[in-house]
Amino acid sequence: MNPSRYRLTLLFFFVFLLPCSIAYGATYQASFVPWSGYWWPYSTGGLVTGTGYRGHPAPLEKYDYVTSGSYNGPATSIGRSLYYDPQAPHWYGLCYAWAAAAILEPEPTDKGIYGGVVFRVGDKKALLTVLHDSLRYNSYNVKDPVEFHDVLEEYIKRRGQPIIMDLGDQVEVWNYPVYRYDTSYTTEGNLRHYTTTIYFASDMVSPEYIGTQVSSKTYWYWFELNGSEIIDSGWEEASASAPPKRAYEPLDPVPRNDAIDPDKVQEIVATIDDAYEDNDTFEQATPAISGRYDFLLLDEDWVKVNLRAGDQLKAMIDSEDSTELSAQFLGTGERVEVEMPQGQWITYVAKDNGDHYIRVSTENTDDEYEYSLYIEQGLKHQAIFPMYQPGGWVNGLSIISPQAGPNTRTILCLLEDRGAPAMGYILDGTEGYMGGVLEEDFSLSSSAKGYLRVDSDNPLVGSGSEIYGTYFAFGGDLIPLDLASTRLYFPHFAGVHGLTGEWRTYFGLINIGEENEDIVLTAYGENGTVVGEDQIALGSGERKELLASSLGILKGGAKSLSAKCDSGRAVLLGYIKFENPNWGKGQAMIPLPLEESTHLAIPHVAMANDWVTSLALMNCGDNVTKLTLNAYGEGGGLLETSNQELKAHQNFVKVLSHVFSTSPAQIKSVEIVSNGNVPLCGFSLYATFDENRLSGQPLISPNTLPIYAPCADPSSDWATGIGITNTGGEQANVRLVLFDEAGEEISDKPLQLAPHEHYAATVKKIFGPNGGGKYMKIESDDPGTTVSGIYVLGSISGTKLIGGVFKGE
Repeated sequence: MNPSRYRLTLLFFFVFLLPCSIAYGATYQASFVPWSGYWWPYSTGGLVTGTGYRGHPAPLEKYDYVTSGSYNGPATSIGRSLYYDPQAPHWYGLCYAWAAAAILEPEPTDKGIYGGVVFRVGDKKALLTVLHDSLRYNSYNVKDPVEFHDVLEEYIKRRGQPIIMDLGDQVEVWNYPVYRYDTSYTTEGNLRHYTTTIYFASDMVSPEYIGTQVSSKTYWYWFELNGSEIIDSGWEEASASAPPKRAYEPLDPVPRNDAIDPDKVQEIVATIDDAYEDNDTFEQATPAISGRYDFLLLDEDWVKVNLRAGDQLKAMIDSEDSTELSAQFLGTGERVEVEMPQGQWITYVAKDNGDHYIRVSTENTDDEYEYSLYIEQGLKHQAIFPMYQPGGWVNGLSIISPQAGPNTRTILCLLEDRGAPAMGYILDGTEGYMGGVLEEDFSLSSSAKGYLRVDSDNPLVGSGSEIYGTYFAFGGDLIPLDLASTRLYFPHFAGVHGLTGEWRTYFGLINIGEENEDIVLTAYGENGTVVGEDQIALGSGERKELLASSLGILKGGAKSLSAKCDSGRAVLLGYIKFENPNWGKGQAMIPLPLEESTHLAIPHVAMANDWVTSLALMNCGDNVTKLTLNAYGEGGGLLETSNQELKAHQNFVKVLSHVFSTSPAQIKSVEIVSNGNVPLCGFSLYATFDENRLSGQPLISPNTLPIYAPCADPSSDWATGIGITNTGGEQANVRLVLFDEAGEEISDKPLQLAPHEHYAATVKKIFGPNGGGKYMKIESDDPGTTVSGIYVLGSISGTKLIGGVFKGE
């Protein structure tokens, strides 16, 4: 209880004479009035379903979101078992817990934002009710009139304290906090006939109700006196059949829901504004970067974003109270550059360096208006990692930016599947390498699936990874936004039936454009002919993940798929992801778009010591092509050539040991050439025989140097392996260089590679066990030298594998 809220009310009493008796009357009231709240009936389970309130997210779902990062967290799970039973009698609910909270806790009267979530008055009262759903108490049987009268006198008259009373009938229980009573009696000889009216806060109100809706109930009873001693008593009139039942003095709360933290509930209830409540003037504007910001508007809110000339800013105000708000975007000279209509993105390219401002205001200051501000700050170089997974997954990131310097900015932003920014993080002045776990090292986490965007002032390459537990891991390279295409190809899928024991394939699509797009899905059969078409919508910034087994067009002999923007705009990025039948222990993700070229390579072939390498290739053109597949061995010698023909949009999927008759252990790399000047695309997969370790890499054409790849510290639980091939026609003199986190060179190794010669080793073998490097570079002093390379990161335990390719800036 909050003593500052108590007040002492001067009460009155009266005594007057009647012709045949003496009458006496008095009124007593506690020192404060309990508040009205909702009783949350079990039959609708509003605490977890939102029924009877505002729908989802329900109060306990909001609590879970800010404490565990998921709407379906432990408090909701336990709450569903405790507080939701559609078959429960209509009167089952939490009237007792609400009544206790109404006595022991100050009334919440303001909404507030906690952890980015708006907690309204109803949410706060709901959490206080759950908090008091199992507390210590003193109990009294008030079916006896003397006990009833004594309890009122002891608690309300003497202590000034409300008391809970069960005023239901013989079956139903209805508890209320009683805070006042009027009592009077008349005497007839040694009998006193009492009329006592009690006043209590009602729970027949909406969850958002503020204040006390007062109800009352009158009881009639008599006392027989022997002097001042009561020797007998009884109920009379209507009270004889409906007396009160029990009274309770609530003490301290012990929540029945084990996932409820009393301190956290009090923190949430105490919020009366947003996290930026002092930003009501230009001078106190809240600094912001890419992300989502939730506000409660009282009069004006100011936000500032520091931009450099050429930066692009996208921003949007979203509110249910759009007619009450106005918003403007202001430049460095405090001039209004753009009006911001609610629910619409505005795009602005900065003309000057300095702080730019967003002002949100209302003329109606009698209410608090909720709104969200979404910001995306775009820098010169942009890339995405196409997946972010909450709920126990470790979301890793490695960024290599060799040209970074003291003035370099790198902005990380999580975006939800619908494309809305969720959280951002800025790194200033970082050099060389940036990496870590999003949740731990960059304070980025979301309860929703989505993807990660990286913006930088300087060129960058890098990779992302997803790891869960002992076995589940996949990852791949960041995808530059300037590679966005009008069409993505998926050369191969597996497990279309979706049955137990089948492979699962997922197709990921992301629209990075500013317009909604209609995406045409085309399925191709064994000979490249179209066997089915479908269409899906993809909103601006939206990511959709399609399970192959759910696509009807893939069930009629389809072998591959393409996704094309009907508008012709080049705004599509994505991925293809595989999961093996063994509970998904083997997973691989290949970023899209795949490179389309007439000359592709698999720089490293693993087909020994229980490893297999497979190939998925697709003709991206509209004509037939003759393929040459060359297998090279140790020293770059040609071992065997395989010729194939691919019709337009036809695919070719084989384990490499089935393509060539040469002993698999002898093959070190494979070259793929399209002789009809028809572009090809595809990927390779590395897998152990048990398929529990799996990684995928795009097929790549020869790279001019330098090229880069991340690597794991040899002292960690991970090891890094590389495989590179000289894809040129002359000897290549190259140097492998290892760098630390600050971009400083640690060690190097020179190599001479004959044409088509292959080199493979672990980083530990190349540079020794104490390298401690974060990334590798392959460079050459000879202009025109071309090398293709892949890398794999594997756990020392031998259960997880992640792969990618060496890339240039």
